[in-house]
Amino acid sequence: MRIVILLASFFFLACSTHQNSKQELSFLDQNTSFKVKDMKTKHFISYDDLLNTLKKQDIVILGEYHDEKKHHDLELALVKALSKNEPITIAFEMLNDDKQGFINKTKAEKARIKPSHISKALSWQDEWNYEDYKDLIEYVLYSNNDFLAVNLSQDKLDMVYNKKLAPLQGKHSTASKVKKILFDEINSFHAMSPEASEIFVEAQLRKDRNMAEFLLASKKQIVLIAGLYHANKSLGIPLHLMDLDTKQAKSVSVVALEGSEIGEQDADFMIFWQ
Repeated sequence: MRIVILLASFFFLACSTHQNSKQELSFLDQNTSFKVKDMKTKHFISYDDLLNTLKKQDIVILGEYHDEKKHHDLELALVKALSKNEPITIAFEMLNDDKQGFINKTKAEKARIKPSHISKALSWQDEWNYEDYKDLIEYVLYSNNDFLAVNLSQDKLDMVYNKKLAPLQGKHSTASKVKKILFDEINSFHAMSPEASEIFVEAQLRKDRNMAEFLLASKKQIVLIAGLYHANKSLGIPLHLMDLDTKQAKSVSVVALEGSEIGEQDADFMIFWQ
């Protein structure tokens, strides 16, 4: 069950290396109409300037529309660029953390696994359209990068839905303003009782906290692929990072891959398509 469904949240090693290079160049060549905006300075910057900034960050969060192909194309280009010189970790909202065993086994056996069998090997979750993520998943799987599942397991979600966990606490992440916005968003898309809506808010908070914990635990630079609400600096994972990393030991950048509802305070960078 996913709250951020409302926001829409690799290639085999030997013979597809050339294909991947062509794909990245093709994306950049064919999408010259996109612009990158530094949300703090309100100035537009180059793609290379964006990359140079992101390369210095411990944590990079890419906020996407889940069903938008150009977002996935850009994610692949960014991940390839950030991992060009040394391996990084790529984390996915689309896989619950109890799927990590499937990922590790598939990674270990990648030389024997055909691309057409990857989704089954990973025990890919039905609520996500695998074809949307296929190119990115194949690149991460067959590369030397780490592949991480970071969303909340179904067992823990069930505990939230059944009220077996105490409400999450956090100075920033569970503030009344944050809960109110999430509550209103949920009710704008789903007709349910206030009690049910509060449970869904708690589930959203728990998912964001779970992903934030994985991000902070990473020993390498980590890039998270997640929905725009999860990525939002005013509502999502960045607030949990603030609560958990009070000394701000880790540097974080949030890139919103388009989104008219994203304000200047909600992301560090925004990619616009014209």
